[in-house]
Amino acid sequence: MLLLSAVALFVIWVLWNHFTAKARFPPPIQPNEPAKVKKHVGIIGCGVSGLLLMKELREKGHTFECYEMLGRLGGVFAKTYDNATMTSGSMTTGLSYWSDGKDAEPTVWSCDQYVTEQLDRMAAELNLLEHVKFQHRVDVVRRAGDGKYELVVQPDVACKPHRLCPNPKPADPNAQAFVRKFDQIIVCTGTHRDWQLPVFPGQEKFKGTIIHSADYVNAEPLAGKRVLTIGGGESGADITLQIARVAAKTAICIRGHHGHLIPRWLPKGSGHHMPTDVNTSRLRYTNPLEMGVAGATTLLKYRRWHPRLQKNKVLQKMIEYNLDNKSCAFTKFGCKNTS
Repeated sequence: MLLLSAVALFVIWVLWNHFTAKARFPPPIQPNEPAKVKKHVGIIGCGVSGLLLMKELREKGHTFECYEMLGRLGGVFAKTYDNATMTSGSMTTGLSYWSDGKDAEPTVWSCDQYVTEQLDRMAAELNLLEHVKFQHRVDVVRRAGDGKYELVVQPDVACKPHRLCPNPKPADPNAQAFVRKFDQIIVCTGTHRDWQLPVFPGQEKFKGTIIHSADYVNAEPLAGKRVLTIGGGESGADITLQIARVAAKTAICIRGHHGHLIPRWLPKGSGHHMPTDVNTSRLRYTNPLEMGVAGATTLLKYRRWHPRLQKNKVLQKMIEYNLDNKSCAFTKFGCKNTS
């Protein structure tokens, strides 16, 4: 009787969502409908957001110019540490309007693969790079007297070499800044461009080396050393694992509770070896919060005692930490590493 009641409530909820969707959500904008007023747009940054905007603006009939400080496209993904891996799988990271033809084989790209096999190919096929000026730094954005906007741009600036751009063009000390005028400016510099290294009391007495993850390239310089990683986000989880494989001793320090620990791949022993977020869907996250938390917690407990997963000691420890932390995918941001 209880099961029938639950099924009936679920059916009612699905029907209610279906028939009230039009009232709750506005009609979608037609993607190829041209804009009534054409504008000239200045774009700062040629990462993923900058690329997508150029594609959308061109479809609407606008003109644009894009300025990027690096020597290539990709933004934050084009300056990662060695062997950095995406935290989301190809199914949820892939572009909706462009495909590499491998949608039926979901995987987890490395950051290098994402840039060279996805973004580079997409930009080339859509002829977007003809609108981009690399190694150009925007120094000033100001409002012009006629209501438009002006960018003061410094060309031919220095760019730090990276494995994806090993030989950037040398800086030209004689290059003169120039001004460009636009109807609108779109800033696509991302949220992870600037970093800050905290200052800890007494750190001047520390005889070792203190670096920020932005300066981390690989674990080779840390081989045989005792290393403490401060911070347990995506970078912290990834870098700590890389260091632990070569260091004499490794520890990680976080000031609060850790995120919900998730492997990038569903384990081979589970019978479903695929990226973890293939298990993520709108249906799952449209469940009421209480139902989602209860279901996810029950699933964690089930996996803890699943016969095929008992041999996976890393996964068992992750489940133990998550249960002790009372976290699940509905209540905490997921934290993955390269395991």
